[in-house]
This record gives sequence, structure tokens and C-alpha cells, in this order.
Amino acid sequence: MIRLLKAADRAAIPWKNGGGVTRDVIVSPAGATLENFDWRISIAEIASDGPFSTFPGIDRQLAVLHGKVALTIDGRPPVTLDPETPALDFPGEAAVASQLVDGPSMDLNVMTRRGRYNSRLSRLSSAQPKLKSSQVIVIAANSLIVISGNRVIAMAKLDALLIEGSASLTIGPKGADYYLIEVSALRPR
Repeated sequence: MIRLLKAADRAAIPWKNGGGVTRDVIVSPAGATLENFDWRISIAEIASDGPFSTFPGIDRQLAVLHGKVALTIDGRPPVTLDPETPALDFPGEAAVASQLVDGPSMDLNVMTRRGRYNSRLSRLSSAQPKLKSSQVIVIAANSLIVISGNRVIAMAKLDALLIEGSASLTIGPKGADYYLIEVSALRPR
């Protein structure tokens, strides 16, 4: 199954500290809250410096879509992220403080419940990505055309494509950037 999730349909949720807003791309299971989700993908607009919310028991990945931000995690030296740097992994219970560099930033967040799910977040420009998980999400960095079988899907910037099950994709135009998120359930031991 392939489903287009339009960026224009996402509601902005203001942060409690007033430092930005978050828009959920998708939360699993549907209707889950911040306390009981299995995995969550969101896009945040950071408007001012400040602490991140903590999420005990959650593994987090963050990629910067626009701007530049320096993150201090558990008091270690800051790590500066921009659209060209790889995604940063960190535990949800870590104390994280952000400092904007040259203005606001926008980031892509992937959160998975530790011990139940894991994820991989990559920025790609490959025309035919190798899909290895049963839950895959494509986030358009710019406008994309995705072809799967006989279906042609036009994606605007920041639209998402949820792919459940196996699928073969061709993504264009050639060299277009996008984010590929693969979410996998862990097997019980």
C-alpha cells in the first residue's frame, strides 16, 4: 500500500516553551499520543534557542532540513547540524539544548520506542532506492515524481509517501534529494 501524506494537511502544534512548532507527518499506531506511540515522524520549526522535550525510552534521529542548529547533548560539546550533515542519533531521555546559528531552522525528527522498533534515516538522491523494511516513508526535500508500477505520484516539497509492504520505486527528477526513513519492528526475544 502506498499513501501520499500532504505537507499542506499538517496542523502546527506549538511547543509548550514557545520556541517553535511541530507538525506530525505520521504517528503509529494511528491516534497514539506522545506517551504511547510506537514510532513517530514529525517536522519541527525551531524559532528560538532552548531545551528539547525529553522522551524516556525513545530513540531519536534528527536531520536538519533548513538552517543550522547546534545541539548540546548531556553537556557534551555542541554538534552543529545543517542540511548537508548526516542525521544525528540520540536517546530521548538525554538533556538536549539547541542553539540556532544564523536564524530559525527546520528539522525532520524520527522517534521509535526502544526495544520495539528501530529506524534508519538517510538523505538520498538515488533514482531507485533499495527498500529493506516493511514500513518506509519518503519525505520530499523538493518536488518529486515517484513511480511505483503503473502509479505516478507527484510530491510537493515536504510531502511524505508512506509505503507499507514491498514496493519498487523510481524517484525523479534525476538527482533530486529526498529523505528515506525505514522503520522496522524488532523481533521479541
